[in-house]
Amino acid sequence: MATDWLSAAKDGDLASLRRLHASSAEPDALLASHQPGVSSVGHSALHWASSGGHAECARWLLGTAAERAGECGGSGGG
Repeated sequence: MATDWLSAAKDGDLASLRRLHASSAEPDALLASHQPGVSSVGHSALHWASSGGHAECARWLLGTAAERAGECGGSGGG
């Protein structure tokens, strides 16, 4: 599923990102998944969406990650 997730981000396919996230048993694992790119650590869906100019997908990914952090007790910063 992570491969489909990252491909959807590369393609700017917001509907698929939403569907995959909603149907995932481990949505946090999707948000954290990486795929080899130009860096040694790879690129996340946010990296791929941003580098492809898919602003709507990038905004959704940021919002979704922030919501998940709030649900998990994350402080959201400083």
